[in-house]
This record gives sequence, structure tokens and C-alpha cells, in this order.
Amino acid sequence: EIKGMNQAQYDKKVSALVDRFTRQDCDIIAIQEILGKPGKGLEEGINLLVNRLAKEGRAYGFIYGDGEDRFMRVGYLYAKDIVTPVRINSYRRVELPRLLPNDRPRFYLRAPLEVEFAVRGERPKKIIVVNIHFKSQSGGMGDPVQLGWETVRMEMAEGLRRSLAQRYKDDFAVGKRPIIVV
Repeated sequence: EIKGMNQAQYDKKVSALVDRFTRQDCDIIAIQEILGKPGKGLEEGINLLVNRLAKEGRAYGFIYGDGEDRFMRVGYLYAKDIVTPVRINSYRRVELPRLLPNDRPRFYLRAPLEVEFAVRGERPKKIIVVNIHFKSQSGGMGDPVQLGWETVRMEMAEGLRRSLAQRYKDDFAVGKRPIIVV
């Protein structure tokens, strides 16, 4: 049994996702709130989607990231016939900028996952996709500054902006590769 829903509700949700992905003919699917610890539990859930999509005629691979949140992460499903991940970068160890000089060092709770994909086709290209899921306002009692995690979200947004601006300075200047942030 899945917390908050029975098996029939869970199956209906999975079917709706598979239907949506199939109708849209998605090549890359950014997934947020992947629940579970790395290994059997987390991978079982993703493999369920991958196997259901395969029954619809398309083979997908998957990648998931890491972070300070032990039970929730971000990742991607990608259509193996169109795209191949060529470089994966986790932001897990990127220290967030401090908004106040006396703030203690912080890291991303749910680390952004950046993947460079090679896209096959008539005009092959490479694209960079960054999947980020900022901390929500839930669990506010754990917020170190009691602002519904707003300060932490601001630090995460600024940290991502700085990282991308530094890493892809030339790409931004000349429009070299598409960089997609979701």
C-alpha cells in the first residue's frame, strides 16, 4: 500500500502518467519528487513506469540524482531511440550563497540534476536540461529562519543562477547550446 492511496488509485495514477507521456510522444521527461531511498524501493517505482512505457512501444532509460533529502530526488526518463545522456552533473556538493554574512553554510536539499543529452535525428545536437525542485513551504517548523523556507529557496535560486552563469558563460553569449531549466 502506498501512503495516502490504495493500489487501485496508484494504478490509475500510473496509467494516467503513461497515457500522458505516450500521447505527447515525450523524448525527455523531467521527474520531481521521486520518493524512496536509492536502490530497490526507488528503482522499483521508476521501473514500473519504464516497463509500462515499453508496453506502449517505446524504450526509456532513467537517471536520478542525489541530495541532502534522503527520501526525495529529481531525475529523468529519456527515450533511448532519440536521446543519450552524455554528461551528468549533480549539484549536491554546491554550497549555496549566503544572503546574510552570519548564515551557516547550506547545500541544496534536493540537488538539481543537470544532464547533457545528445539528440539524434536529421540535425543532431546536444542540449542541457537542469531539473530542480526547490524546497516547498511544507514542514515549516524545520525552517531554520521560520520564513516558510523562503530564504532557503532564494539561496537555491541564486546558487543555480550563479552556477549556470559561470559554467555556461560562452553558451549564453553566443547561443551555443540550448539550456533548459525545469
